[in-house]
Amino acid sequence: MPKNPSFEQALSRLEETVSSLEVGELTLEQATLLFEKGMALAALCSRHLNDAELRITQLKDIHSESVVQSRQDE
Repeated sequence: MPKNPSFEQALSRLEETVSSLEVGELTLEQATLLFEKGMALAALCSRHLNDAELRITQLKDIHSESVVQSRQDE
C-alpha cells in the first residue's frame, strides 16, 4: 500500500482486514497485529472524511459569502 493511501485505498484495505479477522483462522498474535493495522486504517479513513467535511464546509461558506456580497451589490 502507498505511504499515503487515498480514502478508497485505505477503506479497501480496512475491509480486507475485517474480513480476515472475521474468518477467525489466525493465531492470537496475527489477529492482534491485524487488528492494530485495522485501527490505524480506520483512523486514516476518519481523517480523510474529516478533511473532506472541512473542505465542503469551507466551500459552502465561501459560496454563502459570495451570494450575500452579490445581493449587497444589487
